[in-house]
Amino acid sequence: MKLNLVSFIFICLLLATAIGNSSLSETITEEKNPKAVNTVLLTLTFEGQQKTYTLDDLENLDSYSGRGGRLNVIGNIQGPFTYTGVRISKLAQEFSKIPSNYELLTVSRDGYVYKFTNSQIKGNIPVYDVNGNPVGTGGVTMLLAYEEEGVSYFYGGPLRMAWVSNDDLITDSPYWPKYVDELEILKPTSDNFPPEIYIDSPNKGLYLNDRKLITTPFSIIFGGITINAQALDGESGIKKVMFFIDGELKAKIATPPYQWFWDEKTLGRHTISVNTFDAAGNIASDEEDVWIFNP
Repeated sequence: MKLNLVSFIFICLLLATAIGNSSLSETITEEKNPKAVNTVLLTLTFEGQQKTYTLDDLENLDSYSGRGGRLNVIGNIQGPFTYTGVRISKLAQEFSKIPSNYELLTVSRDGYVYKFTNSQIKGNIPVYDVNGNPVGTGGVTMLLAYEEEGVSYFYGGPLRMAWVSNDDLITDSPYWPKYVDELEILKPTSDNFPPEIYIDSPNKGLYLNDRKLITTPFSIIFGGITINAQALDGESGIKKVMFFIDGELKAKIATPPYQWFWDEKTLGRHTISVNTFDAAGNIASDEEDVWIFNP
């Protein structure tokens, strides 16, 4: 019986290798002229209060323009380009009683989460000249950009963070989250401890129609599967759990149970990953490689 099972698994892996990684799910694409559809592009929150904005709403706020570029980890520079958008300091005024030392959490629809300190929001980040040479710190304005070079559909749009000035200053690319669709204004906190998260299921087993039959060295799945994550935080509390397949965001869950049913047509090897962040903006993640056969 043991030999038959091993042979069965081996045949499945050979089939998956031959077919390849062929998920039919969509990937994030560039926004095609968000002005054409009056859809909500941004959710802004502060202490349970929530406001939503279309592109028209954002354009009706005080606009700000400047030039900026980003330096990636291998030393390549994109820009400088001219960006137009809303200053973060202006957006913060949309709520009353915002503390002067507020922080900012950005959440993107590709799952990227980044927390900016108050000092960073004020522009105190490293800056470079157009050749990538360090020239100091500061002198830039933090912007939620909705236009690049005068167009509202651009790489990383329709909304992305940008750092602009009148001097063509360059800043590091991690400060430029793209595909931004959520912003949360945070009060400073002493909670610097990341939450805990792990994938409870699937986890090292043979699964058939969402049921675990036996434990195996790695996960093999036939049919759809419920991805279940356990997320814990003893300080400020879990805000959201995000589910990804091969880096593509599939679901955001704000309350337990943190689970999502994956039932897409796909054959081959994939990576399931989950990210979470707490109310203080601390981040944690886990991932599991699986072989799935769901034709």
